[in-house]
Amino acid sequence: MKTNHLFIRINTTTRRDRQDALDAARNFFVSSGAWIVDYRMLSNNSICYQFEVEFRDVPSLHLYLAQTEFNVLEESQNQLHAIHALGQARNLNPDHIVRGTFQITFIHNDPDLVLDVPPFE
Repeated sequence: MKTNHLFIRINTTTRRDRQDALDAARNFFVSSGAWIVDYRMLSNNSICYQFEVEFRDVPSLHLYLAQTEFNVLEESQNQLHAIHALGQARNLNPDHIVRGTFQITFIHNDPDLVLDVPPFE
C-alpha cells in the first residue's frame, strides 16, 4: 500500500536576539497557515517546533521563511523546493496534512539559561 505521508525538516541558524527570533518564528507559522503542535527548547541554544500544515499551504512556507531573516540550511531549502512537486506527483488532496519540524539554532555568546528548580518535599 502506498502511503502519502510527507515530512518537512527545516533547519535554521540565527544571530538575532532570542526573543526576536521566537517572535519571528511565531509570525512565520501564523503567516504560512501552519500551526504548532509541540516544541522543545534546549536552554537558550536551540528550539525545535513540530508543526502541521495543509498541503495547499506548503508553498507559503517557503515564501514566508524568506521573510524571517533566518539562515536556512541548504538541505532544508532543497527539501522545500521539492516537497510541493512530490505532493503533486502523488495527487495529494489540498487538505492533506503535512507534518514537519522547524529548528532554530541560536549563535551567540550568552550563557546557558539557569532555572531554579524547587526541591522535592
